[in-house]
Amino acid sequence: MNNLSANYERILEVLRKISKEQLLSYQRRQPKLSDLELISLSLTAEFMGIDSENDLFRKLPDSLLSKIERSVYNRRRRKLVNKLNSIRLSLASHFNEFEDYFVVDSMPLEVCKLSRSSRSKICKENTYAFPDKGYCAAQSSNYYGYKLHAVCSVNGVFQSIDLSPASVHDINYLKDIKMQISDCTLIGDKGYLSTEIQLNLFETCNITLNTPMRSNQKNYKVQPYVFRKKRKRIETLFSQLCDYLIALKSDMANTLDPMDLKQIINLKQDGYSNRQIGATLGISRNTINSYIHLFKGSGYSFKELLKLDNHTLEKLFTSHTTINNKRYDELMLYFESINKARNHPGFTFLYHYTEYSQKVKDPYSYTQFMEHYHRKYAKIKGSMKLEHEAGKEMFVDFAGKKLQIVDKITGEILPVEVFVAMLPNSQYTYVEACMSQKREDFISCCENALHFYGGVPKAIVSDNLKSAVTRSSRYEAQVNRSFKDFARHYNCVVNPTRSYSPQDKALVENAVHLAYQRIYYPLREMTFFSLADLNKEIKLLLECYNNLLFQRKEASRLELFQSVEREYLKPLSSTRYEIKEYRRAKVQKIGYIYFSPDKTYYSVPYRYIGKETTLHYTKGMVEVYYNQQRIAIHQRSGSKGAYITNKDHLSSSHKQYSQWSPQYFKNKAAVHGSYVAACVERIIAALDYPETGYKRAMGVIQLHKSYGSQRLDNACKRAIQADAVSYNRITNILKNNLDQSSLFLQEETDRGSHIPKHANIRGASNYK
Repeated sequence: MNNLSANYERILEVLRKISKEQLLSYQRRQPKLSDLELISLSLTAEFMGIDSENDLFRKLPDSLLSKIERSVYNRRRRKLVNKLNSIRLSLASHFNEFEDYFVVDSMPLEVCKLSRSSRSKICKENTYAFPDKGYCAAQSSNYYGYKLHAVCSVNGVFQSIDLSPASVHDINYLKDIKMQISDCTLIGDKGYLSTEIQLNLFETCNITLNTPMRSNQKNYKVQPYVFRKKRKRIETLFSQLCDYLIALKSDMANTLDPMDLKQIINLKQDGYSNRQIGATLGISRNTINSYIHLFKGSGYSFKELLKLDNHTLEKLFTSHTTINNKRYDELMLYFESINKARNHPGFTFLYHYTEYSQKVKDPYSYTQFMEHYHRKYAKIKGSMKLEHEAGKEMFVDFAGKKLQIVDKITGEILPVEVFVAMLPNSQYTYVEACMSQKREDFISCCENALHFYGGVPKAIVSDNLKSAVTRSSRYEAQVNRSFKDFARHYNCVVNPTRSYSPQDKALVENAVHLAYQRIYYPLREMTFFSLADLNKEIKLLLECYNNLLFQRKEASRLELFQSVEREYLKPLSSTRYEIKEYRRAKVQKIGYIYFSPDKTYYSVPYRYIGKETTLHYTKGMVEVYYNQQRIAIHQRSGSKGAYITNKDHLSSSHKQYSQWSPQYFKNKAAVHGSYVAACVERIIAALDYPETGYKRAMGVIQLHKSYGSQRLDNACKRAIQADAVSYNRITNILKNNLDQSSLFLQEETDRGSHIPKHANIRGASNYK
C-alpha cells in the first residue's frame, strides 16, 4: 500500500512538470480526484504490473479511495484514453530529451495460423485494419497477422510504437516516423538496409541510420561493438511486451468469476440474447455461447444454479473450453498408454499419433494432439519464500560479467572480477572488484566484507567455486582447507550450496543483477587505471544503493541492517587473517624438519624424531603439527641453510631419545684415522648445540666412500694444519687433490726420513 502511494506521488510529480492543467476534460463539477491524478494512478498501476481494477482498488490507500469510486474511475479513464496516450508520448520525450541514439525494430503479431487465414474473421470489420500475410526473417517463416514497429532509446524507453499489416516493409515505417526523432543516430537490423532511405533520412532529418553488413555489401563502415550490443535493448522490450500480452491473454481466457456466471444466468432469464449479454457484461459472445451450452448440459435449471454457492458453482464450471464428449474421452484414454511408454527407448510422439489416428474415427490434428498432452501432463515447479534469520548467514558470489581497468603503461585492457556479498535478512550488500577468483583474492574479499559489516555471521554461504570448495557434493562438500581455516579464524563456518542449485542463495544472485543496474551501468563510460580507483567509485555507488528504499518496505538496506541485523553479528577477530600454506615433512634424526620453500631447518621436540608432521606456514610464521596438535612454532627465516633452533627442543641431556651423540661420531671417525677424529671433534665443539653439528660431522665421515680412508685422513690433517676445519674445506682439498700434491708429500717425506736418537748412532766426532 505504502509502496503504491510512493510510486503514485513520484509519477504525479513528474506529470505536473509536463502538464500544468489538472483537468484535461470537461467536468460539470469539480471532482475530488483531478484528471491528472487519475492518469497518474493509471500509470502507477501499469508501472507496478497491476492489470486488474479489483487488485488496484484493494491496494489503494484510504486517502485515494475516499476520492473516487471504481465505477467512476473506469468511466473517466475511458474518456481520458487519448489524453493518456498523449501524456505517454510526453513522458517518452521527457526521458529521451537528451538521447542521441535510438533503436528501431519490428516483431510479428500472429492472428491465426496461415492455413486458417482465409476463414478467419478477426479484425475484418474495417477494411483499413485488415491483417494480411507477411514474412518473419528471424523465424524464416510466413505468418498471418500484423507487424509491431517500435523505436526506443538505448536506455529502454519507447519513443514510438505503431501497428501495421504484416506485409508492410520495415523501411516504410521509417518514412512515417522520421520527423519524430530528428538529429540522432538510428540503429537497425538488416531489414532496414537501403542506401536510398539512409540518404533521405540524413538529408531531411539529419538521422544517421546504422545497420549490420550484408555479405555482398560494399563500402561498409563497421559499427562499434557497443552499438551492436545496444540493439539487444529493444529485443528485451519486445520480450517483456510479449510476456505482458501472454499474461493478458491468459487473464482473458481464465474461467469467469462465479458472480459473472450468475449475472449471465439472470440476464438469460430476463430474455437477453447471447450477443446482448456479451455486450452488457463486456464478455466475448463466443464465451457466452459456451457457458450457456454448459448450463443447459449440467442437469440443473437456471433457478437451481442461482441457488448454488460460489464455490460449488466455480467447481461445477471450471472452464468453458472443457467439453466432455466421446472424441475428447478417447484421446484422454489413449494418453494413459502413451505416458506409460514415455521412458521406453525409441519413443516418439509421431509414432503414437499415427497409431492413435488409425484407431479412432475422428482424430485430432497432430498440433491439437500435442497441445492436449502437454496441457494434461504439464508440471509446474513451485517455489518457496525463505525467511532468513538475522546474523545467521552471509551469501557470497562472483558476478558473471566483468569490469575492466586499463594498464597505464601498455594500454592493455584488463578484465577484473566483481565480488558480491549480502546479509540476507536486511539484504545489506557489499561489492568489491578484484583481479581473479583465486583463493587469495576470494578470501581477501570475504574478509573485507566482514570488516565492512563490522561483525561475523554464523555461516558463510558460497557456491562451489574452486577457491571455496575442493570437491563438490550435493550433501557433504569438501571445503578448501585455507577457506575453512579462514572461517575458523573468524569463529564461523562455511556452508556451500548444493551443486547446480543457485536457488539456495537466490538473494545474492538477485543482488548480482541489481549490481549490473546500480553499479555496472553508471560505470559504463568511465575509465579506470587501477583497482583502487575502481573500488573507490564502486564504494560511492554502493552507498547510494544501500540507502535506496525498498519498494515494499518503509526502510532501506542500511536502515534494516543498523536497526536489526548488526546486533546479531559476532565480534570480529582482533587480528587479520593470513593465508596459510600446507606441507608435509618428516622429523630428521637431528631433531629438525626441512622447510623446502626457504631451504631452512626448524627444530622440533626430540620425542617426534622420525614422525610425519604437517607444516602450516604464512609469510611470517611456520607452525609444526602432529596429529592435529601444534608441537612447534617459529618465526619464518629467509636465510638459506640456516638452522632455527629452540633450545627447549634440542637438549644434549636427552640422549635416550637418540643414539647420536658427540662420542658416537668420534668413534666412527677414529676408524678412518686420528686426523678424521680430530676434525669431527672440532666441528661438533665449535657449535653451541652439538646436535646441529651432527649432520656436518656425518658429511665428513661419509667422504671416505668416495676418496678412501687414507686420503680422507690426509685431507683432515692438512685442514688442521691450515686451521680451516669444515666440511666444505675438506671436500675442496679432496676434489683438488691437494692431499696428494708434491709439496705436501715432500713435507711428509722429510718428516718421515728424520732418524730419531738411539744408542747405535755415531756422533760427528767419529768422522774427524
